[in-house]
Amino acid sequence: EIVREGVSGRLISCGDVQGLADAAVDMLTNPEQALELGKGGQVLVEREFSVAAMVRAYKELYREVAKDHG
Repeated sequence: EIVREGVSGRLISCGDVQGLADAAVDMLTNPEQALELGKGGQVLVEREFSVAAMVRAYKELYREVAKDHG
């Protein structure tokens, strides 16, 4: 869920040795892109997987339950 192609990393198909090698070389020869993917991952985690995001999700869930049973 955290790794999203081109946003927070690179997705390689299972068993795709050449794809993994190409992605590794790409990251090593493109440090700016690697840094951007890292920043994208940080933003994604803070937005969707942080404690604050979890609290927001629970609050929304409680509102829905209260609305349905109120």
